Amino acid sequence: MQAENLASITLRDYQTTIVESVVNAFDSGERSLLVSLPTGTGKTIVFCEILKRMGVPCLIVAHRDELINQAVDKLRNVYPAADIGIVKAKRNETEHQITVASVQTLARKRRIEPLRPDLGLIITDECHHAAANSYQRIYHRYGLLDSSPDPDPMTVLDETQTVHLGVTATPMRNDKRGLANVYDRIAYQGVYADFVKNGHLCDLHFEGVVTSLDLSLVKDTLLTGYGRDFKSDDLSNVVNTDQVSCDIFDAWNKHANDRKRTLAFCVDRDHAKNLFYHFAARGVVCGYVDGDTPLAARKETIRRFADGQIKVLFNILVFTEGFDLPSIDCILLARPSKSPSLLTQMIGRGTRIAEDKTNCLVLDVAHSHRVKKNKYGQTIHAGSLIDLASLFYPPLDKLADDDVPTKRKQNRSGRELCSRFPVGGRALPDEHFIGDALSAESVIEYLRNYTPKWSWERNDATDKQRAFIRSLVTRAMHKGILDDDEMILSLTDELTKGQAKMLIDKLTKMMPLRPQAKREAGPNTCPQCNGYKNEQYEICYPCHQKKWEDGWR
Repeated sequence: MQAENLASITLRDYQTTIVESVVNAFDSGERSLLVSLPTGTGKTIVFCEILKRMGVPCLIVAHRDELINQAVDKLRNVYPAADIGIVKAKRNETEHQITVASVQTLARKRRIEPLRPDLGLIITDECHHAAANSYQRIYHRYGLLDSSPDPDPMTVLDETQTVHLGVTATPMRNDKRGLANVYDRIAYQGVYADFVKNGHLCDLHFEGVVTSLDLSLVKDTLLTGYGRDFKSDDLSNVVNTDQVSCDIFDAWNKHANDRKRTLAFCVDRDHAKNLFYHFAARGVVCGYVDGDTPLAARKETIRRFADGQIKVLFNILVFTEGFDLPSIDCILLARPSKSPSLLTQMIGRGTRIAEDKTNCLVLDVAHSHRVKKNKYGQTIHAGSLIDLASLFYPPLDKLADDDVPTKRKQNRSGRELCSRFPVGGRALPDEHFIGDALSAESVIEYLRNYTPKWSWERNDATDKQRAFIRSLVTRAMHKGILDDDEMILSLTDELTKGQAKMLIDKLTKMMPLRPQAKREAGPNTCPQCNGYKNEQYEICYPCHQKKWEDGWR
């Protein structure tokens, strides 16, 4: 299409930088790039502008109706001359220059085959879901992946020169299905604090909700697109009680009663309805939406919420993505989560700027339950819950208030905001996205701050520990996770057992090892877990079973 037919649009400086760098990278032969921008900074505008400048047949893939409609609306604003078709449910408009498609529809091979074979660009919206088989089937069809998730894969199009762009606010995952086999590198990673400083996003204020929760026994499961998280049934049994609901209301009434619009995330329908009734019984005008709410009723509820008629809107993961209402000034996380990606998406619903909005309050129900007391009165971790502020802001002692960007470049520590990936083009780790990117200085500081709890932790590290650390450090350096291996290797001989164990745990969490085969049972092997006994105390290390003269007990 001719350039004169395209609408002009004024991009922000960072958007121009992203568009130019991505287009230039594709022109130079790169095929698969990821762009990470915080919610509210114009991801859709960016990929629409990239699409417009490239001028090739394009497929946009999204997993929700809201994202599909949003992409079509933005395209018509940015690119009025665009020829747009939709593939969703009964609609199968595949012969257009631009096709916006539902990934659920394309999960069926018969719906992929009619797509144009000459696609020049595939764009995946909210691409943290791109590790799923339904997406990878599409990528394989156009030669973007070497293997297909199907035992009987579709034929790869021979002459395709398709390139792939993924956009998301949350490229981190905490499961074993990473994005490194989908994307070659991150072309751009936006930092939330910079967008706040430049007036593009609002500030966040965090408050904890004091309740009687104990999440230590809640089991984990895989949550589609977000990695490992609490199992909903178990979580609901703990969270959905009258006492917790009263505590949540009291906290909201104390901290957020003067807020205009609160978006609340709940575990399941029973939990959402229980909270709804607790708030409504105290005179708060509430709304409720779940996945089964009819479309007309959902639109009416959203309209009343946007108009200010509804003060608190309860939902069950319906509004984690594709819901853009800048006037939301409070996020109520009534649903505790272990997933950084899911938490970032939920909180991101409140980060947009709006008139008369100075900040967004985040009420965190799980805040006070990061630690608990065991039966001996010792303080222990209650599970791998997340410091929410660290998802958006670096710690105050790391950055100077007057020069956030400069200081960040000097200190690329693991606690840096959104630092789960290297920024600006370093290769992605080829395992899965978990933990923080480390600098050698941050590792050394990490070891210096270590405080031993047991006497054995003060003893010198064993030769086996030192050898394992050397191999892990070398591997981390090779993968681009460490910036200097020599600094750490030079300290290996000085480590204590406790420091060595802590460092091994940190590195293996970032680079999980392949699962080891179970040991074969034998006379000196615990029958319960196949672990070896402690030669000195006749106790199995993993499960603490004791071996007596007549056998294991």
